[in-house]
Amino acid sequence: MWIDRQDLLYTIRSARREPLLSSIAVVALSLGVGLNAGVFTLLNAMFLNAPTPINPATFVQLYPRYEGWFTGAGQISSFTTEDYDAIRTQATALEQAAAWQQSSAILEQRHRRIAALLVTCSYFHVFGIDRPLLGRFLTPHECDRGTAAQVAVLSEPFWKTQFGADPHIVGGTIHLNGLPFTVIGIVPSDAANFLSGGVFIPYTLQPVLDRGGNLLASPDSPWLGISARLRQGYSRADAQAELATILRQQDRAYVERKVSPLNRKTSVILTNGSFVQNPALQDLTLTLMALILGPLLLVLLLACSNVTMLFLSRAIVRRGEIAVRLALEIGRARLIRMLLIESLLTALIAGPTSIALAYRVPLLIMNVADPDRSGFVPLMHPNWRVFG
Repeated sequence: MWIDRQDLLYTIRSARREPLLSSIAVVALSLGVGLNAGVFTLLNAMFLNAPTPINPATFVQLYPRYEGWFTGAGQISSFTTEDYDAIRTQATALEQAAAWQQSSAILEQRHRRIAALLVTCSYFHVFGIDRPLLGRFLTPHECDRGTAAQVAVLSEPFWKTQFGADPHIVGGTIHLNGLPFTVIGIVPSDAANFLSGGVFIPYTLQPVLDRGGNLLASPDSPWLGISARLRQGYSRADAQAELATILRQQDRAYVERKVSPLNRKTSVILTNGSFVQNPALQDLTLTLMALILGPLLLVLLLACSNVTMLFLSRAIVRRGEIAVRLALEIGRARLIRMLLIESLLTALIAGPTSIALAYRVPLLIMNVADPDRSGFVPLMHPNWRVFG
């Protein structure tokens, strides 16, 4: 047996004789490891993971790169309505595509500006959300152009913080930018946390909600982000090749219709939807992660060095004891084993505390960052990548 019972009991007695030193070592390790693991758990969920926990391998985010157009040479942009229609109807490698745009509105019931998302009716399905908490989701006819119904879906955090979890809100009316919207459903918090926005409304209501021009009918206005699901049997490379062909056809049609004197050329990039793979934000994301994790790594190294110094100081004090043990012909292997058991005991006590911190730190950070969403944060749990 590698761990001798006598050595273990002696280690426990030693820790009891020096409770302050043992406690400092445990606290230093717990804070150093737990804080680092917790922050990396947050960064992993926000920057490295796909924005859906449901079958993320099939989720893709599309980014167009327009050249020779007013958006700028090689600039990552959004899609026009016509490009989205072509992708939605012609791409066989995609099982379903959804478009969306970040927006905002004035919620008159609370006299405050809120985050809103203009979405297609396939949006929730593409993000792996098939069942509402209450009510229902958008139906295809509610997204028809020209006949779009003024309906809205609320996220559970938004519903609870702004309307006190009123169970009768479904079927009721809220007013956004002075317009009445009928609430038809609530997105559950475990799903809504991965989505941006507290209110989701049909994207065809953009001219009504924004009152700043009809982007739906403008072939010169890229404004839609597109997310999709790969059809079974197709890879991301297959989808990218097909989408490149579809967008080349769109470019030719754009030139032939003489929409603009500019000669548009479009390419497309497909990612898993994470921030770190966003071609427009990749460098910024990596720099931000380095700036956050760098100081935290120094904290971890400082904690480890402090624990090391504490153990060395204890070893110096115990030189006489070690000399006596060697004089009594206790083997060096057993002596080393005894010292390792002392370190292992400290690590075993600090380990569970570190894990608990790794689970709690993301919640604390998110709740401090946005007190209105206190208690409603993404399901950020450490995984193999974090512990690795």
